[in-house]
Amino acid sequence: MVEKQLVSPLTHIINNCISKQLFPSPWKTVRICAIPKAEKITSNNDLHPISILPTLSKIFERLVLRQMSDFRNQHNYWST
Repeated sequence: MVEKQLVSPLTHIINNCISKQLFPSPWKTVRICAIPKAEKITSNNDLHPISILPTLSKIFERLVLRQMSDFRNQHNYWST
C-alpha cells in the first residue's frame, strides 16, 4: 500500500523538523478560496473566504499536539 511506503520518509521528515525546531516555510503557505454565501454575488461581502492548509502542516501539528498532550498527562501537568 502507498501508506506503508510513505510512513518512513514522513517520519524522518517530521522527526527532523522537531529535532531542529523547524517549521518549513512551504507548510506555512495557505490557499484562500472564496465560497459564495448566496446564489447572486454582487460584492465581496457575498463571499465567504476559507483557507486551505498544506496536508503536511496539519499532520505535523497534530503529531506535535499529541506528543505534548502525552507528555503533559505523563507528568501531571494540568492547568489550574
